[in-house]
Amino acid sequence: MLYFAFLRAVMPSGKNRVPMSELQQLLQENGYPGAKTYLHTGNILLKSDQTREQIAKDIHQLILTHIGPDLSVIVRTPEEIKEVLLHSPFKEPDYNQKRIFFSLLSGEPLSEGIQSIQDKIADTDEILVIIQRTAYMYIPGNASRSKLSNNLLEKKGKIVATSRNYNTLSRMLALAEEHK
Repeated sequence: MLYFAFLRAVMPSGKNRVPMSELQQLLQENGYPGAKTYLHTGNILLKSDQTREQIAKDIHQLILTHIGPDLSVIVRTPEEIKEVLLHSPFKEPDYNQKRIFFSLLSGEPLSEGIQSIQDKIADTDEILVIIQRTAYMYIPGNASRSKLSNNLLEKKGKIVATSRNYNTLSRMLALAEEHK
């Protein structure tokens, strides 16, 4: 089955640096032949007969053992990512697609934690909508100055979250189509 693995908090430099060419080779040599990485922010396309939980655990351990960073891994199918994009509550022309962030969640966040976040952003233009295991965040201003973040979602929702924008998720879907 075809899967995407999204790494949490990968950076081009620093303590969470994961060279994507090295990761791609590591995956190909350890049970994921044909694995491909996209961009330098931890996006992986791979085939596997394992469960998503097994894939996440395996990739986490491979990175930790061979490269170093201790990163969470969120695994989704291409069909699930299509659904994420299709069910976005933020549609053009009302919302600038470049200001929408899709946070993929490890599970259902705590409702009281999400309410706490909603209260925190009530006096802003920022909007948070949770649909199943995805947090849709509309951040019209500078995302680095936003009250909404993965860290806040994780802290208040008691889950792991990793965000991508529309272009990255769309490109991952295109790669999946090429890989079929």
